[in-house]
Amino acid sequence: MNSNYGLFAFDEALNIAINQQMFYRNITRAQLGAAIGVAGQNISGRLRGRIKWSAEDLILTAEALGVELSALTPVREQKITPDGETIEGYVPAPFVPVMEPTAGIEPATYSLRVNCSTD
Repeated sequence: MNSNYGLFAFDEALNIAINQQMFYRNITRAQLGAAIGVAGQNISGRLRGRIKWSAEDLILTAEALGVELSALTPVREQKITPDGETIEGYVPAPFVPVMEPTAGIEPATYSLRVNCSTD
């Protein structure tokens, strides 16, 4: 597929989404492979498009990454080229980082002042 227009083949868009989720969570291919029961080299082959993902492995991958399957599923789109040609393909699932609660000063209490007078 012509990625100049931001469109990919289904497997390419799927692999981009999985790589984004792995990178964000700092998960290696070996760790993902162990989580879904395959060798790390097998994950490398899948992410490079040499091995197809099974439906079961995609479900296990989503669980291992802590996301819904929809966070990995590519979206089908059509685009019109400058020549007026309509092309179809897939874009990676939108990446939405999970905001983890942070420790420290919370926004609601940041401007609170404590009066510590000793009189």
